[in-house]
Amino acid sequence: MATNIVIILALLLCSKIKGNYWNEGASANRSYFRNLVLLFMKITSSFYYLSSSLLIIIMMMIIFNIIFITI
Repeated sequence: MATNIVIILALLLCSKIKGNYWNEGASANRSYFRNLVLLFMKITSSFYYLSSSLLIIIMMMIIFNIIFITI
């Protein structure tokens, strides 16, 4: 569980840094967010047969990224 929290925090930090660097407008953030969602959709579709806890962790990462990118 601790490693999951560390992974989520690292992902939040990376998304926050990229959001600050790509501050040219909402379109840049939106395209980055769309690429992130597509990446997570690929990950979830490839790991769909694995345990549901992995999917829950990935969904939590997506939700946290939505919160931190839109703020």
